[in-house]
Amino acid sequence: MGTTAGYLSHLQSSLAARYVLDRELGRGGMACVYLAHDLRLGRDVAIKVLRPELAAGLGIERFLREVRIEAGLHHPHIVGLLDSGTVEQIPGGNSPAAPLPYYVMSYIAGESLRDRIARERQLPLDVALRITHEVGDALSYAHAQGVVHRDVKPGNILLADGHAWVADFGIARAISVAAGEQLTETGLAVGTPDYMSPEQASGDTILDGRSDVYALGCVLIEMLTGEPPFRGRTAQVILARHRSEPPPSVRILRPGVPEHVEGALHQALAKAAADRYQTVGEFLAALDSPRGATVGRPLGAGPSVPADRRRRMRIGMAALAVLIAGAGGYAMRERMTLLDPNRVVVFPLTERPARSQGDGSGEAVATYLGYALEGTAPLRWLDGWDFLDRRQRARLDGLTTAEAGTVARGANARYYLDGSIVWGLDSVTVVLRLHDVQGDSVLRRTGASALAGTGSLPQLGLRAMSELLPALLEPSRQVDLAALSERSPEAIASFLRGEQEYRQLHFDSALRHYVAAIQEDSALSLAALKGGLAAAWLERPAEAQSLLAIAVRRQNLLPRKYRLFAEGGLRYWAGDADSAVSSFRQALAEDPRWTEAWMSLGEVYYHLLPRASPLDSLAEAAFAEAHRLDPDFTPALYHLVATALLRGETDLARAYFDTLRTSGADTTMQLPLALSFDCIARGPAGVDWADAVRRDPGSVLEAAHPLIAGPKQRACAHAAYRAVLQTAGVESRWGALLGLQGMLVAEGRYGELEILFASTKAADLPGRQLYLWDAVADSALDGEAAKVAVERGSDYAAMPGPNLWLLGAWEAHRGNAPAVRRIAAVLDSLARSGGRQDSVLARIMAAQATRVGGDTALAITQLSALTPSAPRAELQWQPWEAMAGERLALATLLLARQKFAAADSVAAGLENHQSVAFLPFLPAAIRLRARAAEAMGNRPLAAQLLRRLASLSPNSATPVVLKSLPQ
Repeated sequence: MGTTAGYLSHLQSSLAARYVLDRELGRGGMACVYLAHDLRLGRDVAIKVLRPELAAGLGIERFLREVRIEAGLHHPHIVGLLDSGTVEQIPGGNSPAAPLPYYVMSYIAGESLRDRIARERQLPLDVALRITHEVGDALSYAHAQGVVHRDVKPGNILLADGHAWVADFGIARAISVAAGEQLTETGLAVGTPDYMSPEQASGDTILDGRSDVYALGCVLIEMLTGEPPFRGRTAQVILARHRSEPPPSVRILRPGVPEHVEGALHQALAKAAADRYQTVGEFLAALDSPRGATVGRPLGAGPSVPADRRRRMRIGMAALAVLIAGAGGYAMRERMTLLDPNRVVVFPLTERPARSQGDGSGEAVATYLGYALEGTAPLRWLDGWDFLDRRQRARLDGLTTAEAGTVARGANARYYLDGSIVWGLDSVTVVLRLHDVQGDSVLRRTGASALAGTGSLPQLGLRAMSELLPALLEPSRQVDLAALSERSPEAIASFLRGEQEYRQLHFDSALRHYVAAIQEDSALSLAALKGGLAAAWLERPAEAQSLLAIAVRRQNLLPRKYRLFAEGGLRYWAGDADSAVSSFRQALAEDPRWTEAWMSLGEVYYHLLPRASPLDSLAEAAFAEAHRLDPDFTPALYHLVATALLRGETDLARAYFDTLRTSGADTTMQLPLALSFDCIARGPAGVDWADAVRRDPGSVLEAAHPLIAGPKQRACAHAAYRAVLQTAGVESRWGALLGLQGMLVAEGRYGELEILFASTKAADLPGRQLYLWDAVADSALDGEAAKVAVERGSDYAAMPGPNLWLLGAWEAHRGNAPAVRRIAAVLDSLARSGGRQDSVLARIMAAQATRVGGDTALAITQLSALTPSAPRAELQWQPWEAMAGERLALATLLLARQKFAAADSVAAGLENHQSVAFLPFLPAAIRLRARAAEAMGNRPLAAQLLRRLASLSPNSATPVVLKSLPQ
């Protein structure tokens, strides 16, 4: 189109009879937009002129004819289409250029929804729902007129005076119809990958309103979370995820979003159009409905365009909708939207002259510069390495400008930083270039030099970057990089070697380098933080806590998101679940694409807050988000395998595990899962359990843990637990005893339970004492529990805290209020001089005393306030830390108070198998949930729960056959 000023003048002369042009408003993937004054109507309008490369592939007359059809739409929330025509291009070249189509719309003097999301990131729930309703009303009206939008996205939703308008109705279809098969030759596509329905992504040109339902759901997710549901480095990756992956949970980042809203979003984004809401109105009604149920036409009702016609007219070339020519993977995304000026992608520096075997210096310097950017809020570092494929990472000459610009645009970053390390005969220079993607220019170049061997490359990089920062920040802003620039060069070198090892998931060697960095310079808080993370992955809680404590003590030297992360990690290892969740969520609010923060949030849900959501949905959603953001991050894959196995979805688990095995992950991480899959494939008898226990009994216990879902898997868990009981040391046998006896109680195999407890007597394991605990879960064991209680006696003052808790749980179960009060008093006395455990046990027994005393309201308050606070290992293997009986008591009280949804939520937490203490309570929890479902009128759920209860039958289970256990 030529220069902006030149073309604006040309356009003004072409349209002077009716319009006075003011200025260019922006440029997008399909058009340039100008503000003008309509002389005939006496008001401001927006004129969109199609780009020449797009116009060249159109049938102009057909495009204008289609546009005029759409001009018949008149609705309070639709931007009116007022006029259309063609203008000549600026003359040039050997042959006349084809005219450019334009169309004129009402001018909305406000901002786009894209601008508001960029500014606020997450919109208030009521605002997001109001915008969705107004956009939905516009879509419903258009669908009734036979018009499908095809490109619903924040950039096409305009906001002014507290209301929303939808722009560009029918334009996408007009371009598709007018272009025909020539569209793929232009290198452009109609639609935006972030919001495309699976059928549109597959190249289907005959779309109905359900495609817009899908896109509107994507927009609502972005309003609530700050990002579209699926992101990727290329358009093809995004579209593949639309077709194959479930939508993320919005309640991870926005726990205040009601469950029925999330349920409505999941149905709106169903992969098959027949499984979605069939109209926008049904979707809007579901958003309003607290039951979250489908409203209106049932699922599977026919589309507005007959399916056979859709099949006949389907174009078998997915490229028509998704392929983009050249390097630009986002050509169809409108670029008139301003890129975020606070986001800076930092790419690895190249070395000049290039070294055939680089030592990673360019990557290390870029990493250090990125951490420095994190300390200059509101700037945000995006690590360019994460966006590169293996081929690009291996190239010694770096990216082309076009490739780097494409990555930055895809990350919604206005700026990117690249550069080089230039080696001279006796000197070295770090050269940095700051690129403005919006202006397609190099904004500033700087450099810093030192004699070879005398300067730290990362510190040279910081010197150079200090001259770039004024171009990114307000003029009066003073930037202090001392937290990184004044560190010991040796400490910096060790820290960056740790970063290289950490990136390759070599956590052991990474930890050694991080510790060395702290020993060199204790003020390098980032090394303490990353060392804490490495220790966490290595399951070394003491080291993790120690290093995170160092980071928190020097948190004034950390950027805000790292401060929050360090606090969350320390609280997690201390067992303070709610505070850990709060810290990690705040860190994610600072950086929603932080893989490790998502992973850590998932760890809290997975290990400390099983009650937060049924069947690990919040944990799994967090792990899935970590995997989505970084498909090579193996810890997330490990947990996705485990959660799929817990649900009995072995095919999905196998797919995740195959990816894990080819990732090069540490074999110690793979061993428990390999044992699990071997047993599933070969049966319990096909695994050499004794050999596995001799090599690593802990791995066998871990292998058993996710195998307690389906009947076949439970047989494997039985075999694993039996093997540990027969051959392992006392500590491992205690874990196996808890797991195996819990499964026997859940399956109603009481005779075998007695055999098991008898076999533990010689090994000095307190088997029969567990009857007191099991009876709380299953009254069929009351008789045996009563015998144990008599044996234990009532000299409460002489008993340790856990034994008091066990007796107190039994006495509360049988309603013996005086005994519970006496036990509560002893525990309260112990708590005054004891530690965390005694305090927890005292609060538990105080709540039980209130409950058996008849004060239901206060008991609900006290039981609801009980939150696990133990370290992860204790929560998994110590019954009193898991609070299973207390959770069942709370759910029972809530059910009696007719708080059915709350009762269901609490009981569902007992179906989370992160603690073996939950196993005996599984049947009671399922029965209670079925009663709650019936009371809420949800008979399908009640029937499903009763089927699950029946599946616990021991018909196909392997009987327990145990010799006397080794002493």
